[in-house]
Amino acid sequence: MGGWRDHRRFAAGLALAVVAAGLFAGAPAGAKETPVQILRRLGIPAGLAKRAARHMPLGLPGLASLKDEKNLLLVRNGYIISFNTERNAANFALAIVEESDLGDVPRQRWMQHPRTGEDVQVFRPEPTFKDRFYKPTLADFLVDKGYTRGHIIRSRERSSSVRENRKTFVYTNMLVQAGNVNNGPWQAFEDFYLDYAHEHGLVPSYVIGEIWGKPPIEGNGHVAIASEHWKVVTFLRPGQTADTVDETNRVIAIRIPNSNELVKTDDSWTKFRVTPGEIESATGLDLFSLVRPHIAEKLRKKVDTGVTTAPKAPQADLSNTPLMKQLQAGVIGTLKSFDSEKHRGLVTLPNGHDIFVHADELSESAQVGGKVRFDLAIRRDGQRVALQVKQAD
Repeated sequence: MGGWRDHRRFAAGLALAVVAAGLFAGAPAGAKETPVQILRRLGIPAGLAKRAARHMPLGLPGLASLKDEKNLLLVRNGYIISFNTERNAANFALAIVEESDLGDVPRQRWMQHPRTGEDVQVFRPEPTFKDRFYKPTLADFLVDKGYTRGHIIRSRERSSSVRENRKTFVYTNMLVQAGNVNNGPWQAFEDFYLDYAHEHGLVPSYVIGEIWGKPPIEGNGHVAIASEHWKVVTFLRPGQTADTVDETNRVIAIRIPNSNELVKTDDSWTKFRVTPGEIESATGLDLFSLVRPHIAEKLRKKVDTGVTTAPKAPQADLSNTPLMKQLQAGVIGTLKSFDSEKHRGLVTLPNGHDIFVHADELSESAQVGGKVRFDLAIRRDGQRVALQVKQAD
């Protein structure tokens, strides 16, 4: 994630550059650059800079450049990432979630190839890398039982259009994450801050990243596996900018071990709350670089103690259809066919009916004729079915 001193030198240098730019442009001495100005200075085209600047209302927390291979700046309409091409992992990522980002578009895991018409996975290598850098693939993330690829910028948070949702399925927007974390407190926290923001008319703006201690498992040498994952969410009022942020803005920072041994799926995300300053100390980042210094200092010292439950969405009645009645937890089916590359196939249910499934949990060793188990659950939002298909013991 870059050295602590490197990031602090970056912050100091940025401050000098900002002051100089203000003096020569006739702006007040000490004036800070706007997010758009920062992106333009870093070489981002004007149109994209204007669209993406909303993701960094509190500033750019650390090193990012179009030329620095350890801090490569990746800017999309839907998020911003500083990517380390040696680790093949993000240093940090920035995103804001406005109401206009949320819609009814489902996860775009499959799409039709524009030329062949075949179904292909939406997950894809980083398109801007060309032949300059290694391009992570699925095999780099599914490296150990119990660990999975986790979104950095969540698919659900870009559900307003098919185009924006598909942009979250790039491998530079993935990390190797313990299943207990991904399906437990991490997801619960993501669900909470969206529900909380919606209920209170606020806009969550966050920075997310990894901490590089002793990795919990051995990878395949291509994508580095972090010892911890963290996220810092600042709740803004619609249209609020850094110069009006104050102590009344709620900030929640969490730091979670990337371990199935240390984290259980039923762990509450609240037990992992820390101060934003602890995240800064561990990473060398400046999470509030555009916030007034005396306010930033107060925010980074505070552990959140606010409410930790959001209004629950009404539970959907999923029991009426014949299929839902069959797919109860623990139902055993027989694998009729399976495509190991696309992780999909046909499963025969006990009543003889075949159903088509997408299942990343089935390994390449899955055998046709073998038994598989269905786990059916209603998601926390009460609106969707989470169907897991696993090899039966």
